[in-house]
Amino acid sequence: MIEALGDHPAVEGVHDLTVFYDGTDLEVEVHVEVDGEMTLREAHDVETALVTSLRDLEDVGDVHVHLDPSGLGEWKDAAEVSIGGSTDETRSNEDP
Repeated sequence: MIEALGDHPAVEGVHDLTVFYDGTDLEVEVHVEVDGEMTLREAHDVETALVTSLRDLEDVGDVHVHLDPSGLGEWKDAAEVSIGGSTDETRSNEDP
């Protein structure tokens, strides 16, 4: 599966690949790193091509591809930013 994803020229990295059985079919969930400067339409086209290439593999049923901008790092490693711009580390749970 990683080889099938890596065959696409826009793929710069693959992580968090999970494959499990859903009945007799395999379900695939994966994060794929791409150029963060590509347009939304380009990213959509990449995601569609990746889903199609994985669904063409034997026994694969459903596929979920999450695109990440390359070089950014996984979201769980970055500080979360609220709508107001403060990070969770500096935000208080108390009302102002």
